[in-house]
Amino acid sequence: MQRQKTKLKITTFCALFWLFCGSGIAENLRDTIFAEADAVMAEAKQKKAYILSPVAYQKGSRLYKQADENLRKGKNLASIQRDLGKATEFLEKALEATKLANVTFASLIKAREDAKKAESLKYSAELWKEAEAKFIAAASKLEGGNVKAAKRIGAQAENIYRNAELSAIKGNYLNETKNLLARAERMKVYKLAPKTLEKAKLLLAKAEQALTENRYDIDLPRDLARQAKYEANHAIFLAKRLNRVREKQISMEELVLESEKPLIRIAGAADIVAELDKGYDKPTQEIIEYIERLQSQTRQQSQDIAEMESKLGSLASEQSALKKREKRRKQAERIERMFTRNEANVLRKGNDIILRLIGLNFASGKSEIEARNFTLLTKVQNAIRVFSSAKLVIEGHTDSFGSDTSNLVLSQKRAESVRKYLIANMNINRDSVSALGYGETRPVANNETPEGRRKNRRIDILIKPGL
Repeated sequence: MQRQKTKLKITTFCALFWLFCGSGIAENLRDTIFAEADAVMAEAKQKKAYILSPVAYQKGSRLYKQADENLRKGKNLASIQRDLGKATEFLEKALEATKLANVTFASLIKAREDAKKAESLKYSAELWKEAEAKFIAAASKLEGGNVKAAKRIGAQAENIYRNAELSAIKGNYLNETKNLLARAERMKVYKLAPKTLEKAKLLLAKAEQALTENRYDIDLPRDLARQAKYEANHAIFLAKRLNRVREKQISMEELVLESEKPLIRIAGAADIVAELDKGYDKPTQEIIEYIERLQSQTRQQSQDIAEMESKLGSLASEQSALKKREKRRKQAERIERMFTRNEANVLRKGNDIILRLIGLNFASGKSEIEARNFTLLTKVQNAIRVFSSAKLVIEGHTDSFGSDTSNLVLSQKRAESVRKYLIANMNINRDSVSALGYGETRPVANNETPEGRRKNRRIDILIKPGL
């Protein structure tokens, strides 16, 4: 009886505390009690434990919500803390399980990300939900130790995600583009913008063909479909503008002058006078060069900031470290002067130097080095000679078009070709030069644009100088 009275008093006290304390104090109390659980919960969500380790995550999440609700109701603090302790244990268990799941379901995770990118939840909701349910079922089997069943169900989920992605691409791009083209026909766009309209039709046909021929290489058809949708909208826009001329709302001269205004405004923002008396080429090139200079400065500043942070973190050996960093900076500047901006970017990463060979081009699908690249590779050799006893890592990278496997193989072959070329033409130990192919996994630009894909198709040479 006495225990019941004591428990009642504690519960009443907690309720009164919650009722009469200010909201600020209540929030501080929650922050203190939930600090550890909040951190683990945030990490679990960030690492997608809700789908990679659903059993442990759901148990932890349920206890976490229960503790949160009980705290708001002013219930016993001891039981709230017990629930939080158990919740944290389950969430930490879930985090540990995600490590195995990331390895076991690597291709499944990529299929899910691709389906998400294609907006499958919007355009093929039923397939997306079915795939999510299968994924959770596969992850639950893995948590229970049944790896064989996990892989079997995971393969089913992957196939459904791919179907959802394909369906979404058709719904998002192909069907919408067909609707746009039908609208363009009704508007008789073919009379005013026939070339742009025809381009949209051609791109749409190519996208449909690409989807039919290789449904597992979605990147190319998705890009073609996106371009087709854009050109269909573009044709309609042009037709509307040109129709104003046909109906004599504005003159042809006024239309051209109006179209020049955006270029003039962009040039003005770059402090460039856009002189258009001889066409658009000169101001366009000046703006491009201005942007490239800004990008170069940004890269340089990022590297300087990284170096500064490194300096602040190593005060003990400040004198020696400063000398080494200053030496690396001068070496980097020296080799940077060897290349034009279209040949290579020179980047610093800690004590290492990265030569990003944007000017080294291979024939499509090939890994043989062509004679047109010899001049650039001679410059590369001179750059490497600036460093004594350096180790080299030749990295091959591709854009996202093509299958993951073929891109990985191609990037490795290209990296090997550069490695063999340097060993054959320089007096260096072959054991100090390695080659790694990363395929499409490390993009440096947007794969949705031709220029971005060009930047992603590259060879990076990582120079690791001796101490």
